[in-house]
Amino acid sequence: MGEELRRVLRHLADEGRPLRPSMLYALSGLGPEELAEVQEVWPRLSAARARAVLRALVELTEVTIDTDFAALFRWWLSDKDAEVRLLAIEGLWEDEDTALVGPLVRILKSDEQPAVRAAAAASLGRFVLLGELGEINAAVGARAEQALLEAYFSRGETLEVRRRALEAVAYSSEAGVSDLIAEAYHGGEEELCVSALFAMGRSADRRWRSVLLRELDSPSPARRYEAAHACGELELREAVPALSRLIDDEDAEVRDVAIEALGKIGGKGARRVLGECLLRGDEALQAVVEEALLQASWFGDDELEVLDDWSLAES
Repeated sequence: MGEELRRVLRHLADEGRPLRPSMLYALSGLGPEELAEVQEVWPRLSAARARAVLRALVELTEVTIDTDFAALFRWWLSDKDAEVRLLAIEGLWEDEDTALVGPLVRILKSDEQPAVRAAAAASLGRFVLLGELGEINAAVGARAEQALLEAYFSRGETLEVRRRALEAVAYSSEAGVSDLIAEAYHGGEEELCVSALFAMGRSADRRWRSVLLRELDSPSPARRYEAAHACGELELREAVPALSRLIDDEDAEVRDVAIEALGKIGGKGARRVLGECLLRGDEALQAVVEEALLQASWFGDDELEVLDDWSLAES
């Protein structure tokens, strides 16, 4: 491993050569000594090269399950380059180690770049959720939640950071969080209203049913999108008729999220709508409809008829 790692580091430092992502597997699972070797070489890389390496590593984490770049991503959380810090947060997106809460809270409170603070806020959301599920120490989840609330209420904070903080803290079952979502929805700021709709979907609270059903017919594509997404997250079967109409929405993203929501909701009505949509033969929608049908159909008795129609559509 030592010689292979040094070969990869020479490749990274040779910026006259195109970056070969396949070589980056050698950066997986680094121990302390190997990490020190990377840290010695890293300052020699230009900003462009460093960012390219981070982007390639993030992509590898998304397409493979046998890589572990966590040691590097955690080190890069303190990098001098804001984009590197941002990419490091993205690379750690599925990391549930509670040791991350401290660094993410620090970034949320003190990073100079709003985009990095916003990413940290979004990333802290999973620790709020893990705390709610009892999968981590309650005090750790509470620390993440408190940091998010402080960011949301900070007068000097940007709207983007406050939006991400609201969306992240929405996993909390604390009564005051529901009040925050309601205030953001009714508060008059369109961007916060859109985030509130997203937060409703994360809340696991069906009290928002009437709001979301109404917003499915909003003139705003952003509102329709988030309302459809939230209906899917809450598995609101009463939303199926409105979601079926959104399959013909003028906005392509709204169409896709409506189909995805139908897949999450499931049930006979949603499967029937998806089956009929597939029979239309719309190539632009085929892939997303097929994926939604797979999610909605678990081969119970009433699924078989839909799947038979689906196979006819493919023949």
